[in-house]
Amino acid sequence: AAIGFPSVNNKEARKKFYFISNWLYQVGVLVSRSSGAFLPMSAWQQLKWPMPLAQCVLLVFFCWAAWTHPPVVYDWWLLSLTFVAGLFGGGVYVGVYTLISSDFQEGEKREFALTAAGVGDSLGVTLADFTGLFVQACVYKKWNVDGNLEFG
Repeated sequence: AAIGFPSVNNKEARKKFYFISNWLYQVGVLVSRSSGAFLPMSAWQQLKWPMPLAQCVLLVFFCWAAWTHPPVVYDWWLLSLTFVAGLFGGGVYVGVYTLISSDFQEGEKREFALTAAGVGDSLGVTLADFTGLFVQACVYKKWNVDGNLEFG
């Protein structure tokens, strides 16, 4: 993790933040995926773009917080935003599959849509993982944290 309190240079602090933030993210995903059947189709139609955009805003915010360590922002309350990111992530996932099952009742188009969503999800996660390694390496280098990956 590239965030840790009180100091990003403390390996145990980074490990603790990563552990807790990962659990909160996964709980957010569980809550949103479990509640997918309770939202009407019109809600999924309206949320299919705002939720991924909100995820992107959170990504930019977390990168900014890790890069600058602003005093008011860089604290344990960031964990609440990891839960919110999980809600958005799980919501996007369940929303896409809910919309596919509604828009494509049967046949080859439905199978293609499900396959495209599954492949797109896997490629997106893989791209995010590699991007995360790069961003972490940049943040580690800025804050002189041991264990930095070198790129170029």
